[in-house]
Amino acid sequence: MASSLVDLEQLKAQMREIESSAVEVGIDVSVEEEAARAFKKILKLASIKEQATEKLRARLLRDGFSDAAVESAVERAVACRIVDDERYAESFVRMRIAQGRGRRGVERELEELAIRIPNEEIWDEALERTGSEDELGRALAFLERKPPRSKNLREGAYRKLVQKGYSSDIAASASRRWVESRC
Repeated sequence: MASSLVDLEQLKAQMREIESSAVEVGIDVSVEEEAARAFKKILKLASIKEQATEKLRARLLRDGFSDAAVESAVERAVACRIVDDERYAESFVRMRIAQGRGRRGVERELEELAIRIPNEEIWDEALERTGSEDELGRALAFLERKPPRSKNLREGAYRKLVQKGYSSDIAASASRRWVESRC
């Protein structure tokens, strides 16, 4: 798995190198300085947790950096492998599966971040780590941990599972089985 973290000292050395490098051809000095500040911000954010490129772009733009500086900083971060959408997707899938989320919901979140959906191997590994191989079993376990509080248990269970990102087929089967097991 390619989820090795970049060494902090290596990142600092790369940052010093970028700051001391000459201005690239065709780029204004102020844009280059702003890009260096944006890159520092990326380093700070990436040292806390994995980051997606789209989230970083939005964050930097929200923080007042120019489009050119943001693009330059994000390109450098990707080139240095500080930011890697594939690595982010792997950790994101593991985290969401561990939280009891359904595959469909996780895929929808990744699409919103403009990240390619991981291959089956990553899903299988994430499911294996949580100890449940099938989504139906995870949905049933979720309902056992957090049962719905509605009068109509089956509808409440279905609604709860769909809100958690399970497909309608899995939610219907799991809610039916869960209600039958309670009788």
